[in-house]
Amino acid sequence: MVQEMLDWKLKTRGQLPIGLDIGDNFIKMIQLAVSDGHISVLAAKKLRIDQSLADDAEQRSSAIVSVIQQALAEGGFRGKTAISSLPNDHVRITSLRLGENESEKLEQTLKNEAGQRFGMDPNKDSIRYMLAGDVPQGDEVKNELILFAVASESIKEHIQLLEDAGLQSVGIDAVPCALFRSYERSMQRQEDQQRAAVFVDVGSRFTTVVLGRGQEITFVKQIALGGRDFNREIAAKLGISADEAEMLRNKLRMERAMPNQANGSGRYRAEPIGQDDTAEPAGQDDTIEAAGQDDTIEAISQDDTGEAISQDDAGEPIDQNDTAESQTGRQPSVLDPGTRQVIVDAISSIAEKLANEISLCFRYYTVTFRGKRVELAVFSGGEAYEEILLNVLRRHLAVEIEVAQPMRGFDVTNLSLDSDRRSTLFEWAVAVGLSLKGRNGDGKARRISRTGDSSVHEVDSYEGN
Repeated sequence: MVQEMLDWKLKTRGQLPIGLDIGDNFIKMIQLAVSDGHISVLAAKKLRIDQSLADDAEQRSSAIVSVIQQALAEGGFRGKTAISSLPNDHVRITSLRLGENESEKLEQTLKNEAGQRFGMDPNKDSIRYMLAGDVPQGDEVKNELILFAVASESIKEHIQLLEDAGLQSVGIDAVPCALFRSYERSMQRQEDQQRAAVFVDVGSRFTTVVLGRGQEITFVKQIALGGRDFNREIAAKLGISADEAEMLRNKLRMERAMPNQANGSGRYRAEPIGQDDTAEPAGQDDTIEAAGQDDTIEAISQDDTGEAISQDDAGEPIDQNDTAESQTGRQPSVLDPGTRQVIVDAISSIAEKLANEISLCFRYYTVTFRGKRVELAVFSGGEAYEEILLNVLRRHLAVEIEVAQPMRGFDVTNLSLDSDRRSTLFEWAVAVGLSLKGRNGDGKARRISRTGDSSVHEVDSYEGN
């Protein structure tokens, strides 16, 4: 008992705020602790948001509040302080270049830019910027900046939602900054300082692209393409609903599944079905659970009745009748070849559009920073499990491609998890980056304006660290 108490104290020393990532389909909450440079996972929870409320902002907000409260009640989190990210479509981002004369009146210049480009009120709304580097242009060296702007009303509504859920907001961040932060700790070597890498988080509605060199962000872009577009493309080609298309995508992952007789588990594993349309291993349990504790990382969400819903690796529901855990014991049904090919073609079509957009980001970076080439692309997010997407990207992007390992190096020794799953959990990158923000203190983004409404808490937004 004494040793257990000592272990608990060691793990909770340097306790960080909860990192809260509110996505379109799920909320992900994680709390980390830092001690002597080592990072431990204290608690984590992933729960589904009711998609039937997507078109009703008020009901969706109420549902998010309920899900956060459920996570707090079940997840074993310590304290109520949290660092969260604003929705992608609430944050306007652009790059701009300023000469020396313009830089002397930087604040007014950026206010004007935010007003002209985004229709923001510079005296009311929140505007931040980040220095991306020096850019030679003719005989002059200009400053490349990344401008972030968000309406003050969006910030107030976001903080109110957190308060309604029982959380205390101590920081608000933009998704690109949180994403980069989750990786910059792995870019500490001397050879990494001049190595250009791109970090791409593929979500349901948006893909976030962040280019960085060493520990500096140099370019950011939000692309309005994601998993929802895969579903819509499949639905359009087959004349079905998007929900049905999503189910077919899940079924494709289970296709050609076979009983894993080797370990006698009764689970099924997916076999390769071609270079461009390989399915991820199916039937794996994505739950991380601490033995004897309530600290959990769960990729098994719950419905409103509290009953577990089985999920595939992308975190989406699988028809219970098609799982290896089916009480009937039958093997999953297989898609007919025609339907299967339509699904593969539809996903590939959207993936190629996304690859083209990412290529344009590479080109901008190379031209702006005079020939500096992107050497590595790291993919995260729920759609990073989509092997068809990754294969298209491998063909189109002439760089080394990796999938994210946002918890690599973390102390999870007391957490029950299959060893082959410790390197995945791609979708946790943003949440991890949000919790890590509490470790760094002051960041690199400079504040230009803050809403004067006293009801808005003093939070540091859009910081690079």
